[in-house]
Amino acid sequence: MAVAWAVSYAYIDFPEKTLAFLKNNNLDNFTYNKSLQKIIESNRVSKEDKDLMRSMKK
Repeated sequence: MAVAWAVSYAYIDFPEKTLAFLKNNNLDNFTYNKSLQKIIESNRVSKEDKDLMRSMKK
């Protein structure tokens, strides 16, 4: 869960780098999907980015 929070915070400050990480990572499916969920739940992320995260779920 801590990793998911860290990824979501990284996405807020470094969206391009974090998106590249999410597209090519070694996270287990639970942590990966939880990271996407935390990004989606953030009030600091645009609707377009949230839609992108929804489409990336495994």
